[in-house]
Amino acid sequence: MREAALLAAINCLNLAQLDNQWIAIGQPKTNVTGSNTCDVTKSPKRDYEGELRLSDYSETVVVSLQSIENELKLVQARLILAAKGISTFGLQDIIY
Repeated sequence: MREAALLAAINCLNLAQLDNQWIAIGQPKTNVTGSNTCDVTKSPKRDYEGELRLSDYSETVVVSLQSIENELKLVQARLILAAKGISTFGLQDIIY
């Protein structure tokens, strides 16, 4: 499933111009208990009027196309190893 998501992201980013081949991902703020403070009933990026709201996010991480392609190669290598019965660290994150 992760492989398919990475492939879809790569395909979409390849349609963009070279200087626009990136994704910005907001990291939700967390409170003292470790749970995030974002309301799941609201849109993660927009308020009810459609205005962009970033107050629920503590930082934004920018991921380049090259980083996504590298992650895809890693996922595919782990899947090949799993098919051969060789366990790798973090493989359970890829399969589910």
